[in-house]
Parts: sequence; C-alpha cells; structure tokens
Amino acid sequence: MKMKSVADKILALIPARSGSKTVKDKNIKTVGGIPLIAWTIRSAKESRHIDRILVSTDSGKYASISRRFGAETPFLRPGRISGDKTPVIEVIRHCLTYLADEENYRPAIVILLQPTSPFRSSGDIDRAIRLYKNSKADTLVSVSEVPAHFNRPWQLSVTRDNNLTTARGENLNKLPTRKQDIRPAYYRDGEIYIFKSSDILNKNKLYGAKVIPFIHNDAPTVNIDTQSELEYARYLAEHRFK
Repeated sequence: MKMKSVADKILALIPARSGSKTVKDKNIKTVGGIPLIAWTIRSAKESRHIDRILVSTDSGKYASISRRFGAETPFLRPGRISGDKTPVIEVIRHCLTYLADEENYRPAIVILLQPTSPFRSSGDIDRAIRLYKNSKADTLVSVSEVPAHFNRPWQLSVTRDNNLTTARGENLNKLPTRKQDIRPAYYRDGEIYIFKSSDILNKNKLYGAKVIPFIHNDAPTVNIDTQSELEYARYLAEHRFK
C-alpha cells in the first residue's frame, strides 16, 4: 500500500470553545450518555480517510474530555481567538500555524467538524472527502434543502399599508403554485466543511474559487445553539441514533 506524504494527509479540526452564552458548557453537555463533543470525535475516528483528529479549545476540562475519547489537544487556544465573535478562519489559522511551527506538520486538507452537529456519520465524512477529492474543488460545504414553504419564491412580505405581497413586493398572483416549479434552495447545515490549508494560510480565505455542496438528503440534521435544540438532540440520540 502506498504511504501518504504529509502533504496528502487530512486533518480533522473540531473547534470547541468553552464560553457558550446560549447554553453553558454546551460542547460537553451529555447527549445519549456521552459528552456532545464525543459524538464528533467518534465519527471522525471511524473515518477511513482522516489521519489526525485535533480539538481546538480554550479549556483544560474540554481538552481532557477530548483526549479521553481519542482526540489530540496539543495546545490550548488563546483567549484572544476564543470569543463568540472570533471568525472560524482565525481558529483554523492558529491550529495550522502551530502544527507547522511546532511539529513541521502541514496537511493539505482541513475538514472542520463542529461538535454542535453531532449526528453526522463516518460514512458522511468519507463520502464528502471522496466527493471533494474527485471534484478537484477548493472547498466543500455540507448543505440541506430548504423546505419548500421557506424557499424564497414562496416567502411573503407585508407592506406599510398592511398588504400581503411576495418577498419581492409583487402581487400574490406571481407566486408559483407548484413545488416542482421552484428551484431547490439549500442552507449550510454545519456538519462538514473541507478547506485547502493553502487558501487559509496563504490567501486568508476560507472559500476557494470552486465551492461544491455535499447535499444531505436524509433528515434530520441538527445544529445545536439553544436549550430546545439540545433537548431535541437528546431525543434523537435516544430514539434514532441509539
């Protein structure tokens, strides 16, 4: 079997700061009997293509939990890039710079796996990686389809004189009447992002010239930000992903 060079390797990065404001310590809340972050570490460990799994956190407690479930935590993230307004590109740049400076490790590809989307499978990860490699794309983003009644052509607006119109301000007769007449729309579901390290380090860009979708056709996808979303994840863990 041909050995991979460092430049061919894939780094899975799991960002997990401790300062969540909506749900305290959200990333280590128990879901299905294990910490939330452990779901993502577990699916990454089961991937056939990921070479290293690293958690970027500002918390020693989070780091200890992450190591217990099999991830690396070679550093604690500085407070200056651990706020709720810190762009994710800064988190990735910090990680890649650390690995290059301290370990001379320079992976070509970074796959970002957010712990707040716990139910992506290792199969999803591997399919996304294969799609990315075969497409020659710069970036991959996992997406799910917007339900038809939320799609822009069916969105409505209210005028100042309380008249219901289309989102573009047109008469309601302009609305399409059949779902098949609406072009599908998608939203980022937060489960998988794949980036070129060179775009982040050399161009300071997350998204390259060619960005392809990894489309999830099987609901539900979950992106936990509130207590109710956490409870929904716990329900799914108990009844669907047990």
